[in-house]
Amino acid sequence: MVRTVSADHVMFHESIEVFRPEKIDPNGKVNNIGFILLDFELKDGWVFGKFKISPTRKVDLGSIYSAFIAPVVWLEPIESDKIHLVAIAIGSLVSFITSRPVKTARDSFFKEDINTEEGLRERGIYFPVKTTGTGFTNTQISQTRIDNYYTELSELTDLLYRIPYDDYIRFMQAIRLLNLGHINKREEFSLSYYLLVSALESIAQLAIPIERVKEPMEEEWENLAKTNKAVKNLLGQYKSLRESGHQLTKRFREFILKYCPVKEWNLHEHPLANALDTYLSEFKASDLKGLTEKQWYEILPEELKPKEIKKIIEDTYKYRSKFTHEGGAMPHNNPNGAERFFETVITVVSERPLKFEKKALIKHDFLSFIAKRAILQYIRTLV
Repeated sequence: MVRTVSADHVMFHESIEVFRPEKIDPNGKVNNIGFILLDFELKDGWVFGKFKISPTRKVDLGSIYSAFIAPVVWLEPIESDKIHLVAIAIGSLVSFITSRPVKTARDSFFKEDINTEEGLRERGIYFPVKTTGTGFTNTQISQTRIDNYYTELSELTDLLYRIPYDDYIRFMQAIRLLNLGHINKREEFSLSYYLLVSALESIAQLAIPIERVKEPMEEEWENLAKTNKAVKNLLGQYKSLRESGHQLTKRFREFILKYCPVKEWNLHEHPLANALDTYLSEFKASDLKGLTEKQWYEILPEELKPKEIKKIIEDTYKYRSKFTHEGGAMPHNNPNGAERFFETVITVVSERPLKFEKKALIKHDFLSFIAKRAILQYIRTLV
């Protein structure tokens, strides 16, 4: 049920309900306009079955910040005070596909029209993008990538309208987790990483069933338990643990390896790939191409043994658990490292004697790629 007044708070289940309503509201109007805020320029609009996203309008917010507002037109009947709800849903889908932060307003109440300069600035303050200086965002995306985003977003939208409604809800919640992960990366890296892992975990529990494997020695234990009370108590505890365990780490690992197998990891682009394409198109600086090639300190997936890859994935889930239960930060040191797949960290595990441990950590952008690809691959199996 959607609240009459949002009071400037988002409850995403309302967006889920409005984006794919079980019943169309006959009192609503078509072509209501909302908006999403991107961190890149969208020069050509995207048209889908139930909505369209117009080209971005750049708003100068002063100093080194700008906003990129993309009006959203909802093509089906909807009440005007609910247009922000579908915009939030659409923004989450765009964030999922682009692996970039996307924001929008928390309600539909604005004093100025979106077509006025005042109206654009009023909306732009929801997501200022740093366009120059340390930590700036490259707001130029190559046309090839824009076209790929459109194709994937078209497919995702179609799938979300075709799968069973209960599955649709579950996937939308996972997609929102990824969206929030992208939004929060600059605010708190560990929280952002945690949200990406949580999105994967939520769908892993759908895709990978629990396996209750019977211990080969169990029959012998049963016989011993008939005459030994201590064995009987231990056997009871063992069975209880086996039946109550959710095997979350194992299912998380298996979900990734099944729906985003290692052989597909090379589809993940180098983090500098888009920027390099942009610079090459403008400056013809062919000598920069080496920036995306393997560096001496980098670890590539093909250089790892299967058991090492399993360990890296399992450790990723354990970092999420430590953050959840202890507030422990992720072990990463560089949120925007130039490596393609893994960040390597060296930690002291013992002072006497002095021992070091070298670990390969899945990078934030690579984890986002894995989450997007695995979740999308699994959705495809449901139709």
